[in-house]
Amino acid sequence: MNLFLALSLTLVLNLGCEKSSDQKSKETKSTADQQPKESDKKQSKKRRGGASGPIPVRTILTKTENLPETIEVISVLSGRKQADVYSRVAGKISFLGSEEGQPIKEGQILFRVDRSDPGESFLATPVASPISGWVGRWWVTSLGSQVSAQQPVVTVVDDEVLIGRIRLPTDQWLKVSESTPIRVKVGSEIREGKVIGITRSAETSSSRGTISVEIQNTNHQWKSGMISTVALDLDTKPRLIVPATALSITDQGGFVFAVNDSVSKRMPVKFEAIDNNRVEITEGLTSGIQIVTQGVNQVSDGLTVKVVENAKDTSP
Repeated sequence: MNLFLALSLTLVLNLGCEKSSDQKSKETKSTADQQPKESDKKQSKKRRGGASGPIPVRTILTKTENLPETIEVISVLSGRKQADVYSRVAGKISFLGSEEGQPIKEGQILFRVDRSDPGESFLATPVASPISGWVGRWWVTSLGSQVSAQQPVVTVVDDEVLIGRIRLPTDQWLKVSESTPIRVKVGSEIREGKVIGITRSAETSSSRGTISVEIQNTNHQWKSGMISTVALDLDTKPRLIVPATALSITDQGGFVFAVNDSVSKRMPVKFEAIDNNRVEITEGLTSGIQIVTQGVNQVSDGLTVKVVENAKDTSP
């Protein structure tokens, strides 16, 4: 009997101890859950600007301006008058006229061709220049060279004025007029050009149209055959242009960061690239908004920032 009572008392005491231990464990866990986690503290600091304070950024105030859509096209230049001159008969060159770069008059003899065969003798056939200009290039350089009516012997060019011909897609071709501003670049030099011709029919295979551009070349520094870049200013209208550094692009699209009361705001936008340095915002942004242009990679939505220097406008 005494043994039974002793065992019962021991069991009750053990159960009481276990319950007290479980209750303390729960209270300890509850207290830990109520205290902010270290990671939450760090995230909160990040939203406020971090332990070192607000993130320094540079910004601009967006502005809408009347600007053209500028396109650039590669074109090979040629003289306003230019002719590849062929022999009218097969034979050997017996006379070569003016040297390359020398002036030539229309009707002046360029070369003669001896078409004599063994046992037969013919007068040398003269070939005259069809235009006035300059000897651009001899394709045959020595007497006695064999020529035919299928290969050019010399190129004559009038390069006082040069012509560039460019092919444009339909939407751009239809925007070009004789008053369209033109700039032509060769190397580092840029000259003004002028539209002198717009085709009235498109290529059936590509629906492209051809534009002819004229460039003055009175100093003869530019040569026929040179590669040029022709820039055309099309469709002037109000445009919102920002530096490319202000734009961030993700798989969800493009966005910029606006700044209001030193707090950043992520703004999704639609855009079109103009060049390596500028983009046009077509949707999602209006004029008069302060946006981040430098320090974008350090900024997130709702972050406290400090503007250290502002640009006055959107010019690159």
